[in-house]
Amino acid sequence: MSSKKSEWVSQKIVILGTGGTIAGLSLVPGAGGDYKAAQVDVETLVAQAGQAVAGISSSLSATSLPPVLSAEQIAQVDSKDMTEAIWQRLLQRVAQLQHDPAVQAIVITHGTDTLEETGFLLHACWPQGKPVVLTCAMRAADAPDADGPGNLRDAILMAGTPGLTGVRMVCNGQVFEGHVFQKVRTDGLQPFGADPIGAMGACHEGRYVQHSEPEKTRAYPPVTPAELERLLAADRWPRVEIVMNHVGADGRLVEHALTVSASSPDHERLRGFVVAGTGGGSCSERLSAALQSAQQQGVLVWRSTRATWGSVRSVSHERLKGVPWSPVKARVAMMLDILTGRASTTC
Repeated sequence: MSSKKSEWVSQKIVILGTGGTIAGLSLVPGAGGDYKAAQVDVETLVAQAGQAVAGISSSLSATSLPPVLSAEQIAQVDSKDMTEAIWQRLLQRVAQLQHDPAVQAIVITHGTDTLEETGFLLHACWPQGKPVVLTCAMRAADAPDADGPGNLRDAILMAGTPGLTGVRMVCNGQVFEGHVFQKVRTDGLQPFGADPIGAMGACHEGRYVQHSEPEKTRAYPPVTPAELERLLAADRWPRVEIVMNHVGADGRLVEHALTVSASSPDHERLRGFVVAGTGGGSCSERLSAALQSAQQQGVLVWRSTRATWGSVRSVSHERLKGVPWSPVKARVAMMLDILTGRASTTC
């Protein structure tokens, strides 16, 4: 792909900040180590990265200016505290920017803990839209060896790649599709993986190099324009919970959740369960019975697996739908099904 800046100058790249470690500060100023996430505003992060972007883009072409950058703070949270309400604001803003002719691409800064869920959601909505590039960090912004500035620089430069579409995530030089990566490590500079697919490309010296074609088998079926309108207009997101099969799983958590839901206001009632099954999505007999009872009461039930990779096997006698996503992504998919009208519940 061409990386000439002359194709960037008439449009801008908008960076949306949501917090995370990339915006964190060390508990001992400047020392690294323990930190508090979501302390530095996105304008400051962009100003720091923008200097590096300008330097690299100038070396790529001596005849044009670096991309025009604009920063907006959507939220300022540790991503473990990400909420559906923040997602709603993020989706609404991305939708506006997708229709803005002055905007070429969107970059989103985000914490690593729930980044895979946000990436899956965005990919479902804009798999072929203007580039949306997510990025993050594993070290605080003021750490001596902070990785956030480099990741944000890569994200901005990648977002300006002519011809790029869809949702990507860049971290430590590796580029993943928005719907396939997941956090597999709690340390190091690259906490994400996408085995057996792997990264689809890399950022190197200011250039994005794609190694493989987009993966489609694990993607949520794209949200249509009409469905997107319903999603953007939603007052609240449906309540969907995740339960896990394990030694001694007896279904009592499911039964308790159903009891509480029955006495809750309509907007707080349980709409679905995703089960993180063992192996190919299997459940203990007692947990399976509780989930089938929930389904008979109008609650959606999907089977996923707590294993990192591999397919969910069909278990016809259980009549519980198996899905190809991790439990947290399956939860996003179920909420999308409910919000867009692809699925409904009677409770």
